[in-house]
Amino acid sequence: MKILHTSDWHLGQSFYNFNREEEFREFFCQLRTIIKKEQPDAMLVSGDIFDVATPSNAIVTMYNKELLRIQQENEGLQTIITAGNHDSPSRLASAGILWKEFGVTVIGTPVRKKGEIDMQQMIVPIYENGQISGWVLAVPYMHSSSYPATENDCYSERVRAFYNRLFNIANEMRTSGQPIIAMGHLTMTNSDLTGHDVAIGAMDSVPVDIWDDGIAYVALGHIHHAQHIGADNVRYSGSVLPMSFDENYPHSVTIVEFEKERMSTVRKIEINPPIAICTIPEKPAPFEEVKEVLSNYPDDKPAYLRANILSEGVMPTDMFDEANSCLKDKTKLRLCRLLQVRKQQETPEEDGNMIHSLDELRKISPIEVAKRSYKIKRQEEMPEELIECMKEAVEEGATETKEDEQ
Repeated sequence: MKILHTSDWHLGQSFYNFNREEEFREFFCQLRTIIKKEQPDAMLVSGDIFDVATPSNAIVTMYNKELLRIQQENEGLQTIITAGNHDSPSRLASAGILWKEFGVTVIGTPVRKKGEIDMQQMIVPIYENGQISGWVLAVPYMHSSSYPATENDCYSERVRAFYNRLFNIANEMRTSGQPIIAMGHLTMTNSDLTGHDVAIGAMDSVPVDIWDDGIAYVALGHIHHAQHIGADNVRYSGSVLPMSFDENYPHSVTIVEFEKERMSTVRKIEINPPIAICTIPEKPAPFEEVKEVLSNYPDDKPAYLRANILSEGVMPTDMFDEANSCLKDKTKLRLCRLLQVRKQQETPEEDGNMIHSLDELRKISPIEVAKRSYKIKRQEEMPEELIECMKEAVEEGATETKEDEQ
C-alpha cells in the first residue's frame, strides 16, 4: 500500500498583502503531477486546508475544483482530510456527504453521541481493489479540553489515551497485513519550529512515546518544517509553500509505502515554489548599500524580497518607499518589508552608563539620563539632533513649571 501525506496548504493566505491564488494553483498542478506519477492508494491531508476559518468564495471554489479534478483523474484514489486549527471544522465538513461520492472523507470535528465522542467516525478504512488494505485514525485538530479526561489528567495523557482507544478499536477490526496509520494536527515535543510564530512554542505539546508501537505511520500536520520526530515513521509533511520569510527551507509532500502491517519506505518530493522568498543582502548592510543591491537584483524570476538593513542613528521615515523605488519597472519583484538590525558597538560600555542609585539619578541632568538610556538600548551615542530636541523639551517643561509655581 502507498499513501501521499500532505498538510498545511493554507489556501487563501496572502503574503504581505500580495494575493497568492496563482501560487496555490501552481501547487495543485504539481500535486496532480506527483499523484499521476506515484499512483498512491490514498492521500492524507492533515489539517490547515485553509488559512482562515472564513476563506473567500474564490478560494473555496478553487479548492473544490482542484480536489474534484484530482479525484476524477485518479480512479480509485481515496482522500482523507482532517481539519486543522486554522480551519472551520463545520465549514470544512459541510459538504462531507457529497465528497463521499467522489472518494473523499472529511473529518471536521468529532461527532458526539449521548455526550461521548463517536470513535468509529474517525476510523476510516483504505480500500484497494474493493478490499480493505489499511486503516486510518483520522483525528482532526482538537483543543485540549475536547479530549476526554484521564485519571492522570494532563494534555499529553489525554492525547495518549485517546489515540490508544482508537488504535485498540482499529486493531480489533483489522486483519493480518493491514497497517494502521494515525493522523494528527498537534505539536510534538522537540519539533523544529523554524519559521513559526514564537507563541507556538508555548503551546501544549506531546512526547513521541504517545504512539502505540502497532501504529505503522503517524501523518502529522501543524508544524511547517517537514521533519520526523524521534522514529522515522512519525512525520510532519510540512507546509506546501513558505508562509513567511523565515520558512526559507524546502517544502514537500511525503510518499509512504507499506509492507503488510509496517512502513517500508518513506521519501519526500519537493514542491517548487512559484515565487521565491529572498532576504537581501544575506547579512545586514547600510541602507545605501541595500538600495544598490535592490537596484541590481535580477528580474528574471518572480521573488518576494525582504531588505536586510543595518540601521544606525536616525533612519529616514520614508525608507520603504526609497527601497521600493529601486525596483521600479522590475515587475516580477515584490518588496514586502524592511528588516532593520541595529548596529552594535564592538565594545559596549553599559556599566559606565548604568544608574545604580536614586542619589546618583538626582545628581545628573535629564539630558544625561536620556543619553545614557539611549546608549544602553541602542549601543551607540544619541544623535545630536535628538539631543537638541531633548534639550528643547526639558527647557519647555522647566518654563511651564516656573509659570505654574508663580
